[in-house]
Amino acid sequence: MTLDPITQGLQHLAAQFSLTRQEWRDHHRGGDSLLDSLVSHGYAQEKGERFGITRQGQVRLQAEVGNAS
Repeated sequence: MTLDPITQGLQHLAAQFSLTRQEWRDHHRGGDSLLDSLVSHGYAQEKGERFGITRQGQVRLQAEVGNAS
């Protein structure tokens, strides 16, 4: 089963401790709009110039990956 773009983005973000917008661009094909969507849904947050997954994002990721198994 293929995961949706939000879940794929969360997986990538969770694999990093945190990353900058440029690091996201360099390593994830979702682009700025996906990263901005993760933030607007509360799944990621920006502190300074770095982005990281939130608790809400971790819960969403666990639920989605669990359902895909």
